Amino acid sequence: EVNSDRPDLLAPEGLARAIKGLLEIETGPPRLNVVDSDFSLSIESPPSRPYIAIGILYEYRLDERILEELIQFQEKLHATIGRNRRKIAIGIHDLSKVSDKNLVYREVDVTKATMVPLGGNREVTVREVLEQTEQGEKYGWISLRNGRYHPAIFAGEELISLPPVINSDITRLEPGTRGLLIDVTGIDEYTVNKTLDIIVSTLSEKEKGRIGRVKVFKGRLEGRPTPQLTRGAVLVKVNEINRMLGFQLKPQEIVSLLRKMRWDARVSNHESTIEAEYPEYRIDILHPVDVAEDVAVAYGYDRIPLTKPSTMLKPKRLRLSLFARLLARIAAGLGFLEMLTFIMVPRELSELSLEGIYKDFGVLELENPITEDMDSIRPNTIPSVLLALRESQGAPLPLKLFEIGEGGYAVGEGVVDISRSMSLAVMDDTVSFEDIQAPVYSILSKIGVAPATRRTFSKKLFINGRVAELLADNEVVGIIGEVNPEVLVSLNIKYPVALACLDVLKLYGIWSEKKENSM
Repeated sequence: EVNSDRPDLLAPEGLARAIKGLLEIETGPPRLNVVDSDFSLSIESPPSRPYIAIGILYEYRLDERILEELIQFQEKLHATIGRNRRKIAIGIHDLSKVSDKNLVYREVDVTKATMVPLGGNREVTVREVLEQTEQGEKYGWISLRNGRYHPAIFAGEELISLPPVINSDITRLEPGTRGLLIDVTGIDEYTVNKTLDIIVSTLSEKEKGRIGRVKVFKGRLEGRPTPQLTRGAVLVKVNEINRMLGFQLKPQEIVSLLRKMRWDARVSNHESTIEAEYPEYRIDILHPVDVAEDVAVAYGYDRIPLTKPSTMLKPKRLRLSLFARLLARIAAGLGFLEMLTFIMVPRELSELSLEGIYKDFGVLELENPITEDMDSIRPNTIPSVLLALRESQGAPLPLKLFEIGEGGYAVGEGVVDISRSMSLAVMDDTVSFEDIQAPVYSILSKIGVAPATRRTFSKKLFINGRVAELLADNEVVGIIGEVNPEVLVSLNIKYPVALACLDVLKLYGIWSEKKENSM
């Protein structure tokens, strides 16, 4: 199996290397043939994409099939490690077509700099590349600074790459190419260097080709040449590995299994510790657990002995979970589609959804959100249903959705509580309060709860006069109403929406009490 944390296995060469180890054709870390090339790289660190690493691969011959596999490997790395080229991007060039061995990485003015883009037949400005090519439209915004400046790689006076967008046609790969120059640029120095390590060490497996290191200069200072091809090391106790595996292996057996996974390993400290060194293309080793995992893979999961647990427990669902599934089955029977979405939503939607039963609480906002679309924890499932409606406007109407899920809110200073809610929505050309009231009443009636509504006011989410608190046995258990058109416009929802939100925990308490009284 190839997991996403092993990008080295996404190329045939990497897969072959791993299989050789498991079959014990070759064990231990691969022996790389690394030489110093006569290429140099001057880095001027463009602010929008400051890091770069360049390597050479000699004796790598391309035919049509190998070229297709190489491009596929490159794009898989872009999609995984590269986060669709935002974190790192890779350029691969025909080594023989690089006219100057003095490479420069610097920023250019897109209105003045020119190049022949890959697949093009004439020289155009960089701005034209960004605006008029397919690659420019997809990736041109990633590293563009102030709408005018963009990083570029030069070989002498020739612009050979515009990372992360496109290479120049001058260094185009084609069947017959016999050597590669590979550049990796990005916003994280460690990831840039490790990605280059993965590529050159993996591709060099094909013909045990030579890897060429490139001298690096930052201003007048000489930096560490690239590729760096660094290995990492882990110390782990033998008894810790055996504890994680659940069975006993001798120290030398562990060493042998790690060598099958292409590690360099030895026993130390009176056979109580394993010193393990993992190869340069592994970026997934973070903890002794990762060592134990590789030992288990090499040993074979199918060979791990089965043992009876000391205590046999019969699994049983919690009553709250059973109650939630009961609500879901009733809603599905009424024609609603169930969703399962993220608990993280935009803060504006979290604030909107604090109405009715949640009006006395506050929003839980993340201190360091990764994106603006996920900067708070939803207080209930209302935001998730509204976002789903926005993304589903091409579906046939009427559209009926519901979600049962958890959320969180601030009760007071430093006090947090968990919610469990069910939100239902109906979107159509025309909707009314009754379109959502009827199915909600049906759900409550099916679980033996007498529903009722009481008029209330809305701050913003609902239309005043078309919103009510939902009552069950004279206790407020939710809110129901027609969504305010201003809210729909702000979310780019084109159609009217009727919405209800039920507090599942309150309903469960009422339902449980009725069940107990009836017994």
